[in-house]
Amino acid sequence: MFTEVTGVLRRRGMARIAPDSMQVHRLAAALLRAWTHEDEESGGWATIVVRLLRGAVPGDPWDNPPSWPDWRALLPHVLAATDTSRPLEPAGEDVTWLLDTAATYLHTRGEPGAARPLFERALTDRRRMLGEDHPHTLTSANNFAIDLWALGEHERARQLHEDTLSRRRRVLGEDHPHTLTSACYLAIDLWALGEHERARQLDEDTLTRRRRVLGEDHPVGRVQGVATLPVICGPWVSMSAPANLMRTLSSAAAGCSGRTTPTP
Repeated sequence: MFTEVTGVLRRRGMARIAPDSMQVHRLAAALLRAWTHEDEESGGWATIVVRLLRGAVPGDPWDNPPSWPDWRALLPHVLAATDTSRPLEPAGEDVTWLLDTAATYLHTRGEPGAARPLFERALTDRRRMLGEDHPHTLTSANNFAIDLWALGEHERARQLHEDTLSRRRRVLGEDHPHTLTSACYLAIDLWALGEHERARQLDEDTLTRRRRVLGEDHPVGRVQGVATLPVICGPWVSMSAPANLMRTLSSAAAGCSGRTTPTP
C-alpha cells in the first residue's frame, strides 16, 4: 500500500522519491496534517511520525555496526520528530524509547557529549510518566550514568549508579541480571574515584553472583573478570598501565554486560 501511494504521489508530481528518503509537496503535506490533526485516537500527525520511526529504526545499535547506516540516515528525522515543541504526550513511551536508543547510537559511535541531552531527557520523562522504580526508568538511569562516566563525570555517575542499584535490588532482586549490571558499573565508578577497597568488594560479590546465576563459562562472567582487574590492582593500574591497556580496561568496564538492553 505504501509503495502504491508513493508511486501515485510521484507520478502526479506531489513528491520526490529517493532510495532512502521522500520529500512531499507542501500541499500534500498540508492535507496530511489536516486529516490527522483532530484524530484523538492516533494523537495527530506528530504522534504517527514517532510511531513510524520507532518501527523503522534498528532496535539495538549498541556495539552493532551493521545497524549504524540506518541510524545515520534516520537520526535527523528522530531528532526532528521528538522535538519538545511538538504535542507528543500520546506517544510518550515511544518518544522516550527513541531518545534512549538514539543516544545509545551516538554513545556507541564515540559521541557521549551528543548523547547526553537525549539520555537525560529520556530519564526525566520516564520518571515523570512511569515513576522512579519502573524498569524502563531504571534502564534510562543506568544508560545515562554510563554516558556520564564516559564524559569523566565519575562522581555524578556514581551517585546515579548507586541509586539505580538500590532500586533494582528492591524491585528486581539481588541476583537479577540488570541488578548485577548496575553493581558492576558502580564498582567501576568507585575505582575511578579512588575507592579501591569498596570497589573490589562489590565487584567480587557481583562476580560470585554471576558465576552462580549464569555459570562459570558465561561470556558476561569472563568479561567481568577482565573488568575486575583495575579494581583488584587499584591505583597501580591507573598510575602505571600503558594507555592502550587502559583503553582495553575501559572497554571491558563498558562490557559489564554492556549497557542495559533497550526497553521493548
